[in-house]
Amino acid sequence: MTFTPEITEQLKRKLDPIHVHKRDAGGGIKLDYLESWFVISEANRIFGFDGWSSETVLLEPVGDVVQQQGNNGRPRFKAGYRAIVRVTVGDVVRMGTGFGNGIGPDPVDVHELAVKEAESDARKRALSSFGNPFGLALYDKKRANVMTDADKQEEAQQEIDRLKSFVDDFVKTLDNIQTMDALNDLLQSVSAEMQDLAQVLPKWHSSLWDKKINPLKLQIEQLKG
Repeated sequence: MTFTPEITEQLKRKLDPIHVHKRDAGGGIKLDYLESWFVISEANRIFGFDGWSSETVLLEPVGDVVQQQGNNGRPRFKAGYRAIVRVTVGDVVRMGTGFGNGIGPDPVDVHELAVKEAESDARKRALSSFGNPFGLALYDKKRANVMTDADKQEEAQQEIDRLKSFVDDFVKTLDNIQTMDALNDLLQSVSAEMQDLAQVLPKWHSSLWDKKINPLKLQIEQLKG
């Protein structure tokens, strides 16, 4: 695959803070992060389900399993792992290193917990190098590429203006349609843009269909009969 202008625009888009979570890093320090499922979902959305892949190229324990005594007096185990994950998008390859800890009462289960965390951490770091939606914006202490309320309002207004412009042009063209073939050609030519705009305002197209397109289809069919 190639990085189309649409994909590039998505990668440059500022990160919506609604997706940012905080975790305790110890010593009273809180760190911002994105959940692993969300990062994978964004990769599927931006690159396509078949447009990217990830592969764990290294997975190794960091030291031995440590046995500790829990607060309840029972033994507790701790394991650590390091992972390196390769993310491939078309011809572009990025690598990320991650670490994970597993803590629990079962000496076997802690390995699984640590492995999952290490792989998720490495995958997120590899993907973050592609752009803000994957967490790159969080590495900047000034948060210049994290959306503010003003950014959200401006983006929403741009989408509304784009939607209005499309509908105005579409309706003008639709008014001059006289045949079913011409109507089908029109619908086919705008289907991709309509699907994109439908994500902005999911129900707008159904209203347009009910008010404009379905009556026109019926009218053309009656004329043909």
